Amino acid sequence: MNVTVKAPVIEEPKVTLEIDQAQVETGIGKEATVKITEVTTFDGKTTEKDVTKLATYEVANDKIATVKAGAVKGKGQGNTTITVTYGKHTLTFDVLVVKPGNDNGNKNNNEVTEDEL
Repeated sequence: MNVTVKAPVIEEPKVTLEIDQAQVETGIGKEATVKITEVTTFDGKTTEKDVTKLATYEVANDKIATVKAGAVKGKGQGNTTITVTYGKHTLTFDVLVVKPGNDNGNKNNNEVTEDEL
C-alpha cells in the first residue's frame, strides 16, 4: 500500500523596509526627518508599522551628518549615506548637506519660480 502525503505549503511573510524619501537634503546645523516603515505582506494582506524610532542608524561619514531616531542633522558640507537596520532588514539612503546660504541656484529661498521650471 502506497500513501502519498503532501506537505502543506507554508507562506512566509514578506517584510521590507521603506523610507518616505530617497534622498535627504539639509543644511549645516539644520535637521531633516525621515520616516522608516516596516511593510509586511502575508496571506494577501499588507500591514505597515512605523519603526523610525525603533530602527538603528549608521552614518557612513559622521563629519557630514548625524542621525538619531530618524532626525538627520547636517554637520558639514558634502554627501554621505545612512544605513537603517530594523530586525533582519536594512535600507540605505543618500544625504546631501549644503552650506547655509547656498541657494543651489534658486533665487527666492529655494522657491522655484515659473521661469525656472
